[in-house]
Amino acid sequence: MNSALDLLGKGSISPIKFQLKTPLEHVKDSTVRYLKRKANEAVHSVLEHIAPGQSSQLLHLLARETSIINILTTSTVNTDLTNLIAKLYMEADNNTLKCQLLSMISSPDMHTKENLQSLIPGLSKWKIDQSRSHIATCGAGVPQQTQGSFYRNRMDPEKLEHALDFILDPNFVQICSYGTRNLKFDNGETVSIPEVVRTSCHSSLVQMYKTYCKESEFTPLADSTLYKILSTCSAAKRTNLSGLDNMAADGTTACDSLLKTIEDLSDHGVVKDKIMELKSGIKSLKLYLKSEYSRNIDMASTIPDH
Repeated sequence: MNSALDLLGKGSISPIKFQLKTPLEHVKDSTVRYLKRKANEAVHSVLEHIAPGQSSQLLHLLARETSIINILTTSTVNTDLTNLIAKLYMEADNNTLKCQLLSMISSPDMHTKENLQSLIPGLSKWKIDQSRSHIATCGAGVPQQTQGSFYRNRMDPEKLEHALDFILDPNFVQICSYGTRNLKFDNGETVSIPEVVRTSCHSSLVQMYKTYCKESEFTPLADSTLYKILSTCSAAKRTNLSGLDNMAADGTTACDSLLKTIEDLSDHGVVKDKIMELKSGIKSLKLYLKSEYSRNIDMASTIPDH
């Protein structure tokens, strides 16, 4: 290379000291200036022998033709891309997706409304305006961000926490030794929890809670809200208390036996009113064993019944 430059420049061009082995973006500014100067000298020396005295004009002509080729190539690529997007637009069956695709080619500096309407048959000016609005708000081809579900909560947090403390009391809710239940949140997340059994029905639980609030002088949530909370905090329905609360299970069995015995008292001269009174007392006892007795039990109680 140096021999050729020496011959072309008739000894006026200094020799090249080295060949660049590293990328241009990683070299120092002084090295870049040196390389540009040597490249300019080498090119002008060649062009001066092709067109003496007109090397600069010839170099400008080469640069201009290269720019035109690049523009034509870019235009061809853009045309192919525009046709592809138009085809996808016509095949799309979702208006949101159509607006997103159209926003990629509907910019005023790319196409006019008339060009777009000739490119896509049946395209209205309103849809073009919508796609240009999409460009201004979201960006060309960028999917529109949808807001998540919004929930308004008018419940008093203090009352809600008070109700949950009572409803989730271990006296009314027991975890089974087998089985699981899937708990789904509003954000779509699902958590697997052990199977839970509620030992009291919803109506009894709500009634006990209202009685408890009355005794403690606390204003509870409305009945409909309490039932909705119980439905949301779902639990398995109890069909048999055996294994969950053997005391209550044995007690209800004993109550059933007593009720059958009371039926036979009429054959022994007991008046009907007394029989009804005994039945009412036994049924109340049975209901008490299924619901409130567990809350009255204490490790140290002065009440003999407990």
